[in-house]
Amino acid sequence: ASLGDKVDYLVVAGGGGGGSSVGAGGGGAGGYQTATGFTVTSSGYTITVGGGGTSTVNGGDSIFSTITGNGGGGGGNWQASGKNGGCGGGGGRPLAGTGNQGANGGLGADATGSNINGGGGGGGATGNGVAGATSTCGAGGAGSSSSITGSAVTRAGGGGGGFFGPG
Repeated sequence: ASLGDKVDYLVVAGGGGGGSSVGAGGGGAGGYQTATGFTVTSSGYTITVGGGGTSTVNGGDSIFSTITGNGGGGGGNWQASGKNGGCGGGGGRPLAGTGNQGANGGLGADATGSNINGGGGGGGATGNGVAGATSTCGAGGAGSSSSITGSAVTRAGGGGGGFFGPG
């Protein structure tokens, strides 16, 4: 593109790392930022691609010009909260993270007195993570479809929660 041209952009940050224990929450998707009509004002832009988070750690931010996609929230271990981020991390039990550029994580199952529970799913770009239940894990939230590359591709889906129960 030349100076003054208008371009479309899509910035997706790194996803959060899921919890590392049984019954842990899934990682939240990286923040999803897209628009049309961005005016090119420079002959070169620095681009940062955020990496995915490790266990319970938020993903890295992705940056293009002044547009930042926030890293996804890390999922909580069992009995720990998911973290806030681009999309919220799923809770291990029963707290979940909040998304600031996407959806929230799902709650972990509150299986008091039971040894069977599922962690909440991480939030996605367009859908909240599903809450865990006493017998199932929560699914990750839905991503968002974009045809910016010429073909429709869904990106930024949340991670599924883990399970804690008899093996």
